[in-house]
Amino acid sequence: TEADLEILHENLDEYRVSDAPDRALLVNRVLGDLTALRDEGDDFDKGEARTVRSMYHFSIPGSPLAQKVRKWFDNRSRKALARFMRFTRKWSARNVFYQENRDKIMNLTEQNSGAPPGTPVYFGYLQRTTTELMVPVTEDEMAVLQETANEWSLRGPPREIQCRSVISILSPLHGPF
Repeated sequence: TEADLEILHENLDEYRVSDAPDRALLVNRVLGDLTALRDEGDDFDKGEARTVRSMYHFSIPGSPLAQKVRKWFDNRSRKALARFMRFTRKWSARNVFYQENRDKIMNLTEQNSGAPPGTPVYFGYLQRTTTELMVPVTEDEMAVLQETANEWSLRGPPREIQCRSVISILSPLHGPF
């Protein structure tokens, strides 16, 4: 009924932000509200009466009404979370160093490996070259790199790095841009 939906919608935001134990308590509270609503004199059929009577024992996890309420909340909370999902990347100081020195690292890797970019040999040398270039980095410079990594993890990297990443991912799939 509309009164049932009103009770469910009133609790939906709380369900979305709750963890599992709190969600179980919330579902029990909502079931109690729904049962109390029925006790106020609404007419309902015998099958529904059995369901509501079984709900007086809120600890029964398999009761049909409890399953329906849980499913209602789950269906609506997942959709809302998916809309606001933010795809992020956890940046490290090493990743920032690589991005800031990318061209130099790639050229040295190609010289050292003798292999074209994208081959397994090239990727093996890529890690070694990055490590070799990071050896002279001082602790202060490393702290700055880590600070930049934390900022990029929160807000995302600069646009030119984002564009470069998208192009490098899409180029093999769609050809050059």
